[in-house]
Amino acid sequence: MQCLPPPAAQGVAWAGAVYAMLTKREKEERATAFAQLTRWVLARPPAGVSAVVKMSFPKPALRGGIRMDVEVLAGKAFNV
Repeated sequence: MQCLPPPAAQGVAWAGAVYAMLTKREKEERATAFAQLTRWVLARPPAGVSAVVKMSFPKPALRGGIRMDVEVLAGKAFNV
């Protein structure tokens, strides 16, 4: 929770930090999901998004629940 909505670049940085913690195999399994998530965050309108937003990537979903999620549960996020 922050006082100001996190900009899109911060959302991408947070996703990148999580992605960096994965093993090589986990990264390979989620490469498409990470790319789609990054494009989705950066494509938000200048005003960002308002809660509640829950998105899972990749689209279409993979077997076994392999995914990366974006959740905005309160407030706003990903403004420019």
